Amino acid sequence: AGTAGTTTPTTQVSSTIAGLTAPVGPDGSLTVTGSNLTRASVSEGARIIAVGAVDVVALDDTTVDLQVSDNSGATRLETSLFVVGFDAGRLVVTTDLTRVTTASVSGPAGGPSGTPIITSGSFTSSATNTGLIDGRVLSDLVGVVNQAVDASATASVTNAAVSTGLASVSALDHTVVRASAINAQTDVSGSVSAIATDVDITATGLTLRASDRAVLEALAGGLSVDTSVGLVSLSGLRASNNFNRPTTAALSSSTVHSTGDVSLDATSSPRITARVAPTTETGSITGDASLVMVALAGALAVNALRGGATARIADSTVEARAILVAASAHDAVIDATTAFAPSLRDTPSTGHVMGAVIALNVIGQDISTDALIALNLVEAVLGSTFAGATPSPFV
Repeated sequence: AGTAGTTTPTTQVSSTIAGLTAPVGPDGSLTVTGSNLTRASVSEGARIIAVGAVDVVALDDTTVDLQVSDNSGATRLETSLFVVGFDAGRLVVTTDLTRVTTASVSGPAGGPSGTPIITSGSFTSSATNTGLIDGRVLSDLVGVVNQAVDASATASVTNAAVSTGLASVSALDHTVVRASAINAQTDVSGSVSAIATDVDITATGLTLRASDRAVLEALAGGLSVDTSVGLVSLSGLRASNNFNRPTTAALSSSTVHSTGDVSLDATSSPRITARVAPTTETGSITGDASLVMVALAGALAVNALRGGATARIADSTVEARAILVAASAHDAVIDATTAFAPSLRDTPSTGHVMGAVIALNVIGQDISTDALIALNLVEAVLGSTFAGATPSPFV
């Protein structure tokens, strides 16, 4: 075992992939795959004695900024006979990022009953993920952006005795994840945890705080579709966010002696926004009057929120002036919006323009069935009557 007068172990990782731009056409892709491990620890066998503060801090501040530009020059989709969608995946931006950020203090076997591993004026164990993950495809017609981020921030004290003034164990994620394209998707997973297990803490106050305030934004840009000649023209827009990350503040199998307050606070308050910009249909239907001309624009904005917040004390003895255990999600924002202006036009060729639009927020379930939901709505639209129009089967 070693003895130190003062020590402040701190780990910080700052990763930047910014301004990476790829002008491509007609086909191209831009992919970034990465894994960050950020760790600050006081491990078994160490002993720290400090008059001032002991801070064990792990911070991951990552920026990924990707953009693909469509140089094909096309500004609209023209249909001559029969089009059901088109390959939006001609241009693709993909981010696949894993982040593991930990700040930990752990003692030797039987640690809680032994000599304190830390004796200090104050003590902090803190793990934080922050930064910006941004991806864009600049095109009127095509583009897919997939942003997948698996990020965990964990601050922990385990199997150790600690004697200090104010003690704080905290974990935070405040990362912004953005996607912008015809098909824009974000998927965020992982965990945010502040945990004390098998510890004996003597302090003037103890706080365990886990907070997730991530921001997810998916924006699907508008299309311009010309249906001057054709049977069916179908264009699809999708903006979706899938958030599944639990937030936990937990004290278990421990003993706490505090002359002040003991507080456990778990907050899951992500801000999740999916927006679809307007889709416009232009042109007049021409040709054989016996043909049924249908232009259908589909727009899907969907969010799924899972994970939740948990704060708990289990199998522990706590002596304190006041004990607060709180779990909250009251500041969370989940917003799905589609901006769409459908029009209906009868011409000598019997042409109709219709819109199928979904804006959906789901709490407590995933969105793996969103394609089925969209298909059912499309079928319902095609089988409905619009301003006296005759229902027509899907071609």
